[in-house]
Amino acid sequence: MNAGDSFRARESTTIRGLNSGRHFHATASDFGNRQSGMGWVWIGWVGILALAAIAAGQSPEEKTAKYMESVRHQPELLLPFLQAMPKGGDLHVHLYGAIYAESMIDWASENALCVDRSTSKLIHAACDSCEPYRNKPSVRCAYQDHILYDQLVDAWSMRNWHAAEESGHDHFFATFDKFGPAFEKHVGDALAEVASRAAADHLQYVELMHTADGAGAAMLGAKIGWDDDFARLRDKLLAGGMADVVASVRSQLDADEARKKEVLHCGTAQAAAGCEVAIHYLYQVLRGLPRSRCLRRSCSDLS
Repeated sequence: MNAGDSFRARESTTIRGLNSGRHFHATASDFGNRQSGMGWVWIGWVGILALAAIAAGQSPEEKTAKYMESVRHQPELLLPFLQAMPKGGDLHVHLYGAIYAESMIDWASENALCVDRSTSKLIHAACDSCEPYRNKPSVRCAYQDHILYDQLVDAWSMRNWHAAEESGHDHFFATFDKFGPAFEKHVGDALAEVASRAAADHLQYVELMHTADGAGAAMLGAKIGWDDDFARLRDKLLAGGMADVVASVRSQLDADEARKKEVLHCGTAQAAAGCEVAIHYLYQVLRGLPRSRCLRRSCSDLS
């Protein structure tokens, strides 16, 4: 072995691992034995770079669709993916059906309401004490009576609903008569809750079903009665106070929206994300009511 060969045998060749920052030392004598292994490393990296190039060529829609398919049957990954996904709007949202039962318990408590323990229905009355199993305790008693609290949540929502006991349709629609009074003086709080949850779900727009007149137009219709002559009927409605109903609705809705902005701190440095959610309203006309009431509600809506 001449001096040059001896030098090359002792010489160390440094190879920097891709991305790792590590140094690998190999003498010239054993470098040939490692060439095959390093070849596989390079092939692996070429494959990775090729896949990255393919991914880079995909549109955002294609990448999103591909990921969704990959997590479609993995609820723990699918839920946060769908929640974080930007969305357009949520239409035909019933305001009273979009609020958690726990919030309604708080509002009913603030309204000093009682609850009929046998029906879970809120009532305006002189409440019983908070002793166990009294007939009409204050809703405030639920905070120290977990049995009552759980009863109200189950009765006012679909939690723990059992198909063997009643249909989902019957249970759901029965809830509205039970918790309705909780919304008195709290529609603005309800609007804030809906807006906050919409923002958390990355919604930009919500269209709420909301009978803002508190059935005022329907009651006026019942009072005035029906007339086949629509022009004459309109005159009767206006003379009977329809303009006052419309003015009252506008005033109340302005107050409710002001309350929503107050709760969410809109217009301040601490504004919640819900402030950016656009809310529009759909006025409800219940077709099951007598025709005179349906017409009055329609007139109120158009006004």
